[in-house]
Amino acid sequence: MSSIFISHSSRDNAIAQQVKAQLEQWGHRSVFLDFDPEKGIPAGRDWEKELYAKLRECRVVIVLCSHVSMASRWCFAEITHARALGKPVFPIKIDNVQVDRVLTNVQVIDAMVGWDVAYQRLEKGFLAVGLDPKDLFDWDGTRPPYPGLMAFQEQDAAVFFGRDKEIREAQALLNRLQQFGGSRLTLMLGASGSGKSSLMRAGLLPRLKRDQRWIVIDPFRPVNAPFDEFATVLSRRFGSAVQFRDRIRWDEQEAKQPADTFLQLIRELRENSGLRDATVLIMIDQCEELLASDANKEGNQFLAFLHAVLDREDSHLMVLATLRSDFLGSFQDDPAMRRLRVEPFVVPQMQVDDFASVIEGPAKIVGLELGSGLVQAMISDTKTSDALPLLAFTLRELWDGFGKHEKRLTLEQYRDKLGRLDGCIARAAEAVLSANRLSEAELSDLQDAFLSMVRVADNDQYAKQPVFWKELLSTTHSTRDVLEQFVSARLLVSDGGENGRTLEVAHEALFRAWPRLVGWLEDNKAFLVWQQRLNNQIKEWNKNRQSPDLLLRGLPLREALDWLRNKPDSFSSREHQFVTDSKMRMIRRRWVTATMGCLVLMVLGGPLAWLESEGVNLQYARSIAMVRMHLVPLTEPVMVPIPGGIYQQGDIHRLGPSNQQSLRQVTVKPFSIGKFEVTFLEYDRYVELTGGRLPNDESWGRDTRPIINVSWDDATAYAKWLSQATGKSYRLPTDSEWEYAARSGGKDIEWAGTSDEKQLAEYAVYNTHRTEPVGGRKPNDLGLFDMSGNVWEWVQDCIEVGKEKCGGRVIRGGSWVFLPESLSYLHQNWSVTNTRAGFIGFRLALDAP
Repeated sequence: MSSIFISHSSRDNAIAQQVKAQLEQWGHRSVFLDFDPEKGIPAGRDWEKELYAKLRECRVVIVLCSHVSMASRWCFAEITHARALGKPVFPIKIDNVQVDRVLTNVQVIDAMVGWDVAYQRLEKGFLAVGLDPKDLFDWDGTRPPYPGLMAFQEQDAAVFFGRDKEIREAQALLNRLQQFGGSRLTLMLGASGSGKSSLMRAGLLPRLKRDQRWIVIDPFRPVNAPFDEFATVLSRRFGSAVQFRDRIRWDEQEAKQPADTFLQLIRELRENSGLRDATVLIMIDQCEELLASDANKEGNQFLAFLHAVLDREDSHLMVLATLRSDFLGSFQDDPAMRRLRVEPFVVPQMQVDDFASVIEGPAKIVGLELGSGLVQAMISDTKTSDALPLLAFTLRELWDGFGKHEKRLTLEQYRDKLGRLDGCIARAAEAVLSANRLSEAELSDLQDAFLSMVRVADNDQYAKQPVFWKELLSTTHSTRDVLEQFVSARLLVSDGGENGRTLEVAHEALFRAWPRLVGWLEDNKAFLVWQQRLNNQIKEWNKNRQSPDLLLRGLPLREALDWLRNKPDSFSSREHQFVTDSKMRMIRRRWVTATMGCLVLMVLGGPLAWLESEGVNLQYARSIAMVRMHLVPLTEPVMVPIPGGIYQQGDIHRLGPSNQQSLRQVTVKPFSIGKFEVTFLEYDRYVELTGGRLPNDESWGRDTRPIINVSWDDATAYAKWLSQATGKSYRLPTDSEWEYAARSGGKDIEWAGTSDEKQLAEYAVYNTHRTEPVGGRKPNDLGLFDMSGNVWEWVQDCIEVGKEKCGGRVIRGGSWVFLPESLSYLHQNWSVTNTRAGFIGFRLALDAP
C-alpha cells in the first residue's frame, strides 16, 4: 500500500525521483513511483491494472505538470480517476506549461519560482489533509483491514481509525508525566467493548516507538503467569527469556533485592539502546487478569513487584495498563496498590460520528469500494453499548466473505447475507453448530466449555477469562473439534504460549450477542455467581499462604460439595483441589472427634474392647464404632454368585498376540464377584472412616463413577478393611476368576475387540476421554456390568507366574482410553503395584460360604 502516488511522464523521471527522495526525507515511507525498482510495478504485471490499484489505495496524488504530461492521455486518465475516487490532488508545475483545466480548481504549486518554496507549500498542504508522516504507517497487505473481535495490533496501525483525539491526549499525558514527574502508573480505563487494547496496541505503541524519549516494551497480558509473560516480551526485544525470568524473581521477604536487580536490568537496557535519558515504558494489557483468582499468588506477587520498582525515584520506569472500569475498585483495594499513585486515562465509548471513519478509513487504504447506503445503514444500527465490537466483527465478516475478492461491499450483503449488526455474531456462531450434529451430551459439554471461559465481575457483569486447553480434556473429540471451528470463525481465541495452550472468547460482546450463550449464562448464573465467590475465597486463601483456617467448612462446604457433585465438569483443577482440601480437613476433624468418642467407649468397657480381645485391629474397630454411631453409613457392594466350573482359559481363538495367554484348563471354585466396579461413592466412605488418601477424580466427577487413581496396594487395603468391618471375606478376584466371570461362566465367546463398533458401544465404555458412571452399558449373561471398558481392573495375580518376587500385577478389561482390541475378555495387561492412574480401578470378589 502506498500513501502518495506520483503521476508523471516518463520523460520527467529524474524530477519524479527527486520529489520522491524529498518525501522520504520528510519521513514518508510509502511513496509509489511506477519505475521504482523496489516499490514500482513488478516485471510481468499488467501495468494498467496495477496503476489503477495503486490509485485506489493511495491517500494523495501528486501530479508533475509539464508539457509532456499535460499532453499525455494516460496522465489525464490518472488525474480524472484520482478525482473520481475523491483523492486530494496536488499539481506541481515543473516547466512553463498551461496546466490542464481539470486541475485549475485546486491551488497549483509552481516549482518554477524555486523548489524550496514549492516543497514548503506541498508539506503544508499534506498536513492540511491529515498526511503527517509521524502518523503514517505502512499497511501489510497480507493482514485484513478489519481484524474483527480481536484487538488491533501494532501491524494494523495504518488501518486504525476513529481514535485520533484519544491518541493525542494519551501521548500528551505520558509525555507530561515523563517530563515533569507524577504518577508512574497510568491506567487506561474503559468499559468492555470500548477499544482499550486496540488504542494501546495500534494507536499508542507504534507512535511511542518512534519517539526517542521512550524505550517501549511490547504489551503483554498477565493471564495466569505474569512473570513468565513479562519475561517473554523482554526477551523478544533484548535477549534470553530465561535470563529475564531469573532477574525478575520475586521474594516477599526481601523485596529490595529483586527491585534492585530489575532496575539494574533497566539501566542496562537503556545503555544498550543508546538512549540513556529515555524512560522505559512497560505496557500491560487487560490488567484485571492480575486480580483473578486463577492468577493464584503470582498475580499478587506481580502487583507487589510493580509497586516495589515504581516506588523508586531512580527507576526511569513507567507503566501503562488497560483496565476494565468495573475492576478499578478491586485494583485500588489490593494491598500492593493502596499507597501507589495512579494516573487515570478514561477511554470513552466511541461516538457515532467516529464510526464512519472506522468503516471508510481502512476501505480507502486498501482500495475497497463501499456501496451506496452501506455506511449509513451500519451507523444507524450502532445503538448498543457493544456497537464497536459488533461493528468490528461485521466488517471482518464482510471483508472475508466479499471484499477480499470482489473489492466491493454492498448494503445487500450486509443486510441480507449477514443479518445486519445485531444478528451477525449469532449467525456466525449458529453456523458453526449447524455444521456439526452434536448429541445432547456433546452440546452439554460445549456449554460447560463456554461457561468455563466466563466469570462474574464485581458489578454482576460477565467477564471473559482464559482457560487452559488441558482443562477441557474431559470433552469429547467432536466437542473439541467444534471448539476449534469456533476459533476458525474468530469467535474464540486460542493462544499456544509457553505456559500451555489457552482458549477464551474473542470478546465479551459474545456474552450479549449470541442468544444461545445468553440462555446458557442465565440458566447457570447461580452457579457462576457462587463460583466467583469461591474464587474470591481461593484468592484470599492463597494470599494467606493457604492457611487451613481459610478452607471451607459447615454450610459453605456442603454447598460446594453439592455443586461439585452436580457440575463436576465446570470446576477448574484449582477449584476442585480447594474443595477437596476443605473436605479432607472436615474428614480429619471428624476423625479426631470419632477417635475421642471411641476412647470414651473403651473407658466405659464398650464394644471396642471386646473387638480388640477378638483380635480385630483397633483402626478397623474405630471404623465400626463410627458406623455404629451413624457418622457415615456403610453400604456393601452388590455381589453376583458365580457357580464353579472347568473351562479353557486363554487364547481360545488362537489369535496369538503376545499379550494374550496361552490356552490352559482351569478349575474355578464357586465365588461371588461385584456386579459393578467399586465406585467413588463406596471408596470415599472408606476414606472418611479411616482418614486415608482421597483419590483424584481428574475433575470428571465422583459418586457412581468407578474409582480411579488407586494402586494395587490401595485396592487390597480396601478389601481388607471391608472384610473386617463386615465380617465377610472380600478380596480381589484371581485372574482365572475374572476371565471366567467375564465370559459368563467360561463360555466360548469373544465379542469384545470386534470391528463392529455399534456392538462394542452397547457393552463397553471406550474412546470417551473419561470414565462414565458404572452400569451405563449392557451387562453380560451373568448380569455383570463394565467387564469391558471404563477402567482396567486389578486382580490378585502376579504377571510373572512362578517367580519368587512379583514384578507387577495383572489388570483386566481395557478402559476408556485404550484401543478396542484391549477390551477383549482374553486380553491381559499388567502394571506395577504402586501405579495410580486415571484408567485403573478394581472390583471385589467374595469367597463362597
